[in-house]
Amino acid sequence: MWQSFTNKTYDRLMHEAQVEGSPERRRTLLHQAEALLLDEQPDLVLLTYKSRNLVSPKLKGWEENVRDNHPGRYISISP
Repeated sequence: MWQSFTNKTYDRLMHEAQVEGSPERRRTLLHQAEALLLDEQPDLVLLTYKSRNLVSPKLKGWEENVRDNHPGRYISISP
């Protein structure tokens, strides 16, 4: 599920910075907004790995790995 960052104070600071004519005051507002964003920084998951393998408990030597590479020479079936 996608959730975007929402914060009324942050939105107000960004709006004030957008309409501010003074470069010094604009810089101050943007620094305040940035500090607020960093304090409330949401987690960002860039990559997740999933496996599509259905592996029997009898299979020995099967190890999950990122590349989903499973050489047969390490795998055996136990009775």
